[in-house]
Amino acid sequence: MSLQSGSTATLRRMRRPYTAAQYADLVDRIRAAVPGVAVTTDVIVGFPGETVEEFAESLDFVHRMRFAKPHVFTYSSRPGTHAASLPGHLPPEEKKARVAEMIAVARESEHDFYRRHVGESLEVVWEEKRRGRWSGLTDNYIRVFADSDEDLAGTVEEARLTGVVDGGAVGELAAGRAAGFSKKRRELETGRDASIGALQISAIQPTPKRDGVGAGS
Repeated sequence: MSLQSGSTATLRRMRRPYTAAQYADLVDRIRAAVPGVAVTTDVIVGFPGETVEEFAESLDFVHRMRFAKPHVFTYSSRPGTHAASLPGHLPPEEKKARVAEMIAVARESEHDFYRRHVGESLEVVWEEKRRGRWSGLTDNYIRVFADSDEDLAGTVEEARLTGVVDGGAVGELAAGRAAGFSKKRRELETGRDASIGALQISAIQPTPKRDGVGAGS
């Protein structure tokens, strides 16, 4: 849910049809309706005319909103756009310093989102092994890493989140559940292969005689 800036003054120069307060109210209503929802956003730093005070407002807003993942971008002028004609373009070194501050807040916000779910058991769509650990996503886009000797690819299995790492959370599969799930999948695959084999056998068997008529008659 794109924010662009946490400063209403900056939003007005961007010609955005909302204020920071209206944005915050909408996020509050979404979170009330969908507990645990992951609200991600985009933030632009260094927009023309952005004062020290406006940047501080935006920084504080992102911190208070506790986004699951804020994506931070540096404003880049494009000829022919309304923004390019505005006064108050910031020097590159100032934009770089402000972006570094915003990224630090964004990373803390992301880790805080993961920490709020530690201790919960969440369903994970397991995708692949990365560096010896299984990796998958919850329905609110938390990347979970877990150890298992089973083939979990393509399965949906609960994991209890036990900690936070860069890029996601560490999960722990219930004892025996991963093995049981994989066993069930193998049983299904075995049943499927058996069904295919039965069809192949029946295809080459001669048609039983009926009323004196047999195969090849």
